[in-house]
Amino acid sequence: MAATVAAWSKTMMTTLHIADKQTPDMLSPFIPAGELLGADCQIRSEVQSKKFGGDPEKMFVCGFSRGAIGSSSIGLADDEIAALWKGMLTHDHFDGQKKWGYLESDRASALRRLARLKGRPVLVSGQNTDRLREEFLSKHLELAKFTFLNVPTTKILTIPEGP
Repeated sequence: MAATVAAWSKTMMTTLHIADKQTPDMLSPFIPAGELLGADCQIRSEVQSKKFGGDPEKMFVCGFSRGAIGSSSIGLADDEIAALWKGMLTHDHFDGQKKWGYLESDRASALRRLARLKGRPVLVSGQNTDRLREEFLSKHLELAKFTFLNVPTTKILTIPEGP
């Protein structure tokens, strides 16, 4: 795990978060997924790079939970948007993992989006990345330079029982 993190930290300069408005990360650049479209994405990535001191040529798109799905479904929506990113980081969900509640959330559509990465790196982290790799991505590993990182959340965090 340390080698994986070290390798990624050398490449990552600025991270652009795609998330919903309910869970903004105020410590880093935040762009609501619903507002991220085409030229707007280009402008915002340049503004965020200047504001936070990053290099616009070394931007990663990343997301947590629903934002992880949006990283691909929105961040790779077309060739122009996909070209902005040096790579992608996702945590706890993945576009195409299953049919989600949005248009073109099927696996075939997700694979078309992933193909826009053209071999760039993708860090897939979460509790069940082995299952995601085996059940969905194992036959498509040529689309990106995938790194899978299992995070045993329930073992390292005390999560209270729900109702």
